[in-house]
Amino acid sequence: MKSDKRQTYILIGIGLMAVAAVLLYVCFSQPAFVAEPAAAASSAAAASASDTAAASAGALQTTAAATPEQTTTVKEFTYPINLNTATQEELLSINGIGEKRAAQILAYRDELGGYTSVEQIKNISGIGDAVYAQIAPYLTV
Repeated sequence: MKSDKRQTYILIGIGLMAVAAVLLYVCFSQPAFVAEPAAAASSAAAASASDTAAASAGALQTTAAATPEQTTTVKEFTYPINLNTATQEELLSINGIGEKRAAQILAYRDELGGYTSVEQIKNISGIGDAVYAQIAPYLTV
């Protein structure tokens, strides 16, 4: 009887650790969350009217802290990003795309004259099935 309780507790512990591992994987495998413009604008009490208008337009967003020296700038991108209009900065916001890969994606776009499908990025050196599976949900044509 005592060993049955012990086995039950061990199984519950293993189950809880598995759930924790899945939650950690999901949390760290997603790109960084960027606050919506309306929420960020409401939290920026000292932001000027032009900054608020720029934030709602999806441009640079400035949130003011206690003093002007502690101002933080946050870029906001909407996913999925269109490969035919993407900037290098937008591509860099995707987890799995660095400066070199972003430059290769833009150069290949210029070579093609524009992408007709997201799968065409597999033709770029270094982007195989694994990398494609990681970044494809964040891209569109």
